[in-house]
Amino acid sequence: MLALGGLREGTLARLQYRHVKEDLEANILPLHNHVEAAIAKGKHGDFDTFLNSEAVQYLKIYLKIRTQGTSELRLENITETNPRLETPRLPLPRR
Repeated sequence: MLALGGLREGTLARLQYRHVKEDLEANILPLHNHVEAAIAKGKHGDFDTFLNSEAVQYLKIYLKIRTQGTSELRLENITETNPRLETPRLPLPRR
């Protein structure tokens, strides 16, 4: 997602589902992603980026995993304010 979307790691971590919802649910490619200045460190103003079909495919798979849950990830109801990407809360290994 970083390389394909042209986003910095910190910016990507601050994005929410609302940033991609409209185009993602309408299957519009490339997927438009408007990034507000407050999310992108606020130094350069708002900007737009786009995700190609490969990035959108990975995003859809990731969101499907989040909504179905796995043995490592809890089941989640995705709303507009959910982080688009989230670090899984996995238990620490025992020593």
